[in-house]
Amino acid sequence: MEFPQIIPDAFVEVWPGEGPPEISVLMPIFHQTRYVRDAVLSILAQRGAVTEIIISDDGSTDDTFETAWRTVQDWLNARGSQHRILMRRGSERLWRDHQALLVDRASCDLVCYAHGDDVSHPGRARILVRVFNHRPEVTLLASEASSIDARGRNIGEERPVSRDIYLRHLSFEDILQYRSPFLIGFSQAWRRSSVASFPRLDRDFAAVSHDRILPFRAALTGKVALIRSQLIKRRLHPEAAHYLMFDEPDTSPKFGLSLNGLVARTAMKQDLALARSLEMVEERQYQDLLAEIDRLMGEAIETLLMTHRFQTRANRQIAWVDDETLRQLRWKRLREQAGQSQSLHVFIVSWTGRHDNSRSIAQTIKPHVDQITVVFSDRDDSMVPGFPCEAIRTPDAWYWGKKFRTCLTRMFHKPVTSPRNRRL
Repeated sequence: MEFPQIIPDAFVEVWPGEGPPEISVLMPIFHQTRYVRDAVLSILAQRGAVTEIIISDDGSTDDTFETAWRTVQDWLNARGSQHRILMRRGSERLWRDHQALLVDRASCDLVCYAHGDDVSHPGRARILVRVFNHRPEVTLLASEASSIDARGRNIGEERPVSRDIYLRHLSFEDILQYRSPFLIGFSQAWRRSSVASFPRLDRDFAAVSHDRILPFRAALTGKVALIRSQLIKRRLHPEAAHYLMFDEPDTSPKFGLSLNGLVARTAMKQDLALARSLEMVEERQYQDLLAEIDRLMGEAIETLLMTHRFQTRANRQIAWVDDETLRQLRWKRLREQAGQSQSLHVFIVSWTGRHDNSRSIAQTIKPHVDQITVVFSDRDDSMVPGFPCEAIRTPDAWYWGKKFRTCLTRMFHKPVTSPRNRRL
């Protein structure tokens, strides 16, 4: 079967589907080579509803897009599809604007996200369409989710999806105080028409917390509800996107979340003012919501000030840091803790699709350690040059896991000094 050529930065229809789609499934992908195949297969396997699947890569430099494209081709060659499929390969990173671009391209009024490292239940699209059709007052849906690790193993309880659908309606208070852990981007589905009056959710409007702003908009125009079924397996893994905004890992999450909360609630105040001007809400409700947002913003500002005061007394300096800077600071502290008399030998496990990341980490930590060894798993086809350190191959690398230190000690017959290890 011949497929159309993928043109950079263009949405290319690779499969027309059967009939008009009922819901658009948006899958933004970026540096997810290891997980994207399972994610793509899960949305291709949707049953009971015709969907429009839009897979868009945000300028990945690894094999993420190739893996997704190959997965789609193999599926279509084997069985075809009832779903309409579009693919896009970005030439540069759009960051937050990437999601807005996908929403603009969707042709359906009903839209949902499917992240490139999560796995959707095969009946997810069908259930979402069914609820929206039977509950016209509902403008945004989220669903419960189970958790899996990097290898796809369950973390915590996994419940089978029931044939009966149970909804829990979420109030403005639930939305403003972030009471539901599932009311965030990976599980959201909404009616585009219900939020069409509000500004485009790009970086010009709000740089962060888009997934907190959208439910608030939906609640201003209708009802927000949670489906009490685990329609998604959310993958928890070390490579998940996250940003810390303080130079001490133990305090940075609270600091960063407070700052993001301020950005989100500032945007909510703008949306609330627009909704009042369009007479979407009455004056009394407008004043009540405005007072609640101001109260929550005051608490967030107080948290920031307390954090600043505490860290200043401890002679710590608040700084804006990205992941690489944070990693350098961690290794610098580890070097100081180990002292000059103790040799610091670090081992990095690397496998196909993660070599660029492993090479970057090795280069970052090189000034702070005495020796680095990159261990290639037996799943690699060839050794990859360019590492600023020793590189070896062992068939055990893929299976070390929690026994990492024990295996290294037995392998090299000498003590190993290393931080708490995790797969990179």
